Amino acid sequence: MASLNHLLNVERRTAEAADTAAWPIGGIVVQSLPPTLNLYQLSELLHRAPATILSDRTRAPHRVPPAVEIPDARALCWLTTTVVDWMLNPADKSRRMPHRRPGRPKKAEQIASQRRQYGDER
Repeated sequence: MASLNHLLNVERRTAEAADTAAWPIGGIVVQSLPPTLNLYQLSELLHRAPATILSDRTRAPHRVPPAVEIPDARALCWLTTTVVDWMLNPADKSRRMPHRRPGRPKKAEQIASQRRQYGDER
């Protein structure tokens, strides 16, 4: 977490001591970031290419923070509070998509599935 504090230029304060120009997030006050981030700012923050972030939104949504889609606008933006919360609380394995092998199941897996479905008649 020390690297996150250094990266975001944050300082720990209580919510009462925070001034109006900062956003308290889980006990951390973010002062150096704007309230919303565009794709390029997010890519600098996450150290990933913008194309990787865009493809991960559909391919592996657990790898990027949730974006805010503004109606009638093509550009995506991310709320700073959401991004910092996402970085501080890594995704648990329950949010990840289940791993499936591509292609036809193995014959042994098909037989086992049929036996479970119809009951073992032997």
